[in-house]
Amino acid sequence: MTRRSRTTTIAAGPMSRLCPDDWDLERFVAAHAGINRSRRQVCLVLLPPGVLIAWWWSTPAVWIAVGLCLVLAVVNDLIARYRSVVIAGILIAGSFELALSAVVTATGGIHSPLLAWLILPVMMLAARYRRVVLLVAMSSGALAGAVACLLADLLGTAKAYPSPLLGLTTTALGVATGLIAMNLQSADIASRQDATTDELTGALNRKALTPLFDRMSKEADARESHLSMLLCDLDHFKSINDRYGHAVGDDVLCHAATVIRQAIRAEDRMFRIGGEEFLILLPHADAPLAAGIGERIRATLAASPADGIPVTVSIGSVTSPGRLRTEERELQELADQALYQAKSSGRNRVVAATPPWTADATAASHPARL
Repeated sequence: MTRRSRTTTIAAGPMSRLCPDDWDLERFVAAHAGINRSRRQVCLVLLPPGVLIAWWWSTPAVWIAVGLCLVLAVVNDLIARYRSVVIAGILIAGSFELALSAVVTATGGIHSPLLAWLILPVMMLAARYRRVVLLVAMSSGALAGAVACLLADLLGTAKAYPSPLLGLTTTALGVATGLIAMNLQSADIASRQDATTDELTGALNRKALTPLFDRMSKEADARESHLSMLLCDLDHFKSINDRYGHAVGDDVLCHAATVIRQAIRAEDRMFRIGGEEFLILLPHADAPLAAGIGERIRATLAASPADGIPVTVSIGSVTSPGRLRTEERELQELADQALYQAKSSGRNRVVAATPPWTADATAASHPARL
C-alpha cells in the first residue's frame, strides 16, 4: 500500500555563487532532466536544416561546423557526468554557443539562417541560473553573434539561400523553442508538486495549506458561502508503530489517506500536517455537510482494517461562514479543540466545534428582553 516514488539523485557538486542557497540548488537539479532532454531534442530538430545547409554549401568548413554542433549531443552528457551539474550547465551552454557561432560564420553571418538559433543556449540558462548569469549569457550571445557576422564578412561566406530552406530553418527554430519551453514547464510543475506533496501518502503538505486556504477563504467570502475544516487524527497510532513496526505504520497511514481521499468530494483538499494527523478543507460545505463527510470518513475507516489491523479516527469539525473571513490559525485552533473533545470522550467519533461567531449570531437573532 505504500506509495513509492521514483527519484533521481544527481551530484550537484559544491555550492557556488551560481546557486547561493539550497532552494536555488534544488530548483536547478529539478530542471536538470528537462534541460538534458531539451538539448537532445534541439540537436535532432537542428539536424535536417543543418544537413541541408551544409549540402547547399557543399564545402568542408560548413560540414565541419554543423558536425561540431551535432556532436555536442554526446559531449554534453560527458560534461554533465564528470563535472558538477551547476558548472556543467555553463560549460555546455558556452560550447553550444561557440559551435553555433562557427556555423553562423561559415554560413553567411548576418545572412545565415541559423543566426537566430544563438538564443537557444541563453534560454536554457535563463531557466536555472541567477539573473547575473543570464545577463552575462545574453551579452556573450550578442558578442558571439556580432563576431560571427564580422568574420563572415571578412571571409566572404554570404550566400543567397532558397526560400524553402529559410522557411524550414525558421520552423525548426520555432519547434526547438517550443520543446524547450514544454520541458521546462513540465520540470517546474513536477518540482512544485514535489515541494507541496507528502511523499508517503500523496496528500498535500503544510507548505500547500496556507495558499489554498487563502484562495478558498476569499472565494467563500465573495460567494457568501461556507468554508469548513476537518482535523483527523488516527487513534492509538503510536501503539501500532510500537507493536508492528514503522513500516507497517507507514502502510496504515497510506491506507488511511486512501480511505479519506475516496470519502471526500472532488473539490475538497486533504493535507498531511503531522505524523498521523490529516486536515481537510471543504469549500462550500456548511456545518451539517462537513459533519456528514467527517462521519463518512470515520465509518468507512472503521469498517476497513489495514491488512487486518483495526484503524479508527477521531475528527474535529468547524465551519466558517463566508460573510465572516476567518484566519487559518483561528479555524485550525477551533478544529483542534473539537478534536480534543472527540479524543477525550472516547475516540472514533466526530465532534463539531461551536465557533464564537455562532453564539454572536444567535444573540443577534434573539436579543435579550428588558
